[in-house]
Amino acid sequence: MSQSIGAFASGIYEDLGFPSGITPSYISGWLISNVGLLNVSINTEYSGISGNIYSTGCSGELITGLGQDEEAIYKGIYNINYYQRKLSESLNAAAYDTWVEIQDEGSRVKRISKNDLAKSYTAQIKDSSANIQSLISMYRMNHAAPSQVVGDDTIEESVSLETEDYSRLY
Repeated sequence: MSQSIGAFASGIYEDLGFPSGITPSYISGWLISNVGLLNVSINTEYSGISGNIYSTGCSGELITGLGQDEEAIYKGIYNINYYQRKLSESLNAAAYDTWVEIQDEGSRVKRISKNDLAKSYTAQIKDSSANIQSLISMYRMNHAAPSQVVGDDTIEESVSLETEDYSRLY
């Protein structure tokens, strides 16, 4: 059984370095609301129920929460969303910031260029996307099940050599 969605969200919050502007409860809400992104990515049927994410069996009973593989993929999906939001904020701020460096009477103030910040967010998004695609490919390969079995391997066919029809043997 996996950890609660609150603990999972807190782990993501810590991994991002305790960013200001969001809280673990915000991340938890985003995860519950966007579970469809995980389902589409790995062909599952998870749903958010009373603050947690579960998969249901054929009769509708709750069977399990997210496993480690699913959590890794879902964490990556959230990270991509987070960096896309940061990129958007950075590009919006770049339109209003007209100065990068000010110098007067021996003192100097230099701000980080919003364009450079946007480039670093873009690189982070590309790296995270490549990592997610790798995780999804491995997940699909490891969790694949045949959709159908053709033929019946349980019926034995016996061939008698005493028959006159030897053409079946060649």
